[in-house]
Amino acid sequence: MSEPLTVTARPWEHGWELIISEDDATQVRSLDNAVDQVRDYLGTLDPETDHSATPVLVVPEVAA
Repeated sequence: MSEPLTVTARPWEHGWELIISEDDATQVRSLDNAVDQVRDYLGTLDPETDHSATPVLVVPEVAA
């Protein structure tokens, strides 16, 4: 199994912003759907690759 893709979840007015990399982010209303949303987003970047089994670790950002 490959290393999981670590995604930072940052709360915002309409749900969560999912920071995948410095240049890539997507949004989701509920963290319950975050992993699927990240995989769907990856599919828009690289439609030739099946991302359905990509391990994704969602880490909520906590205010200090």
